[in-house]
Amino acid sequence: MASYFSGNNGALFFGGASGTDTTKPAGKKIGKVSNWSFQSSLGMLSTTSLGDTDETVIPGIRQQSGSFRLYYYNQADTTDEVYCKTVIDTLLKAQTLAADPGVAAEHLGFELRLQIDDTATSKYYVQGKVYLTNVSVAMAVGEVVAADCTFQVDGAFQQVTM
Repeated sequence: MASYFSGNNGALFFGGASGTDTTKPAGKKIGKVSNWSFQSSLGMLSTTSLGDTDETVIPGIRQQSGSFRLYYYNQADTTDEVYCKTVIDTLLKAQTLAADPGVAAEHLGFELRLQIDDTATSKYYVQGKVYLTNVSVAMAVGEVVAADCTFQVDGAFQQVTM
């Protein structure tokens, strides 16, 4: 019987690829995820010539990006899960030399899988190498501290089963 998916069916995974077994997620599950989304867009290149009355186009460059929200949960990573600090540390870096405040460690990319987990055997997901492009941590009275993150996929998604 067909059914709808809800937020309870979603998961994010962080880390390196887990070999060629596509039934296993890349890396470790990210704990305390509030939401995630991704977009894939295709730029079009104009092939319109002088004298044409209507625009003609051909496919150009495709771009994938997305966002997610993590609650800043005070727990150490485990063998199965990573938490907010590990993920945002790929972008947030302290200066490496006190004498040179403009130099910090290099930004790190990582494997990210955005997954809809239907059953133990049927999963829908996209997975690829990403770079965090923005991290925004906010705190407000009466609310849980959260990190809103945006990412850019490096090239095409490596795996897609949607």
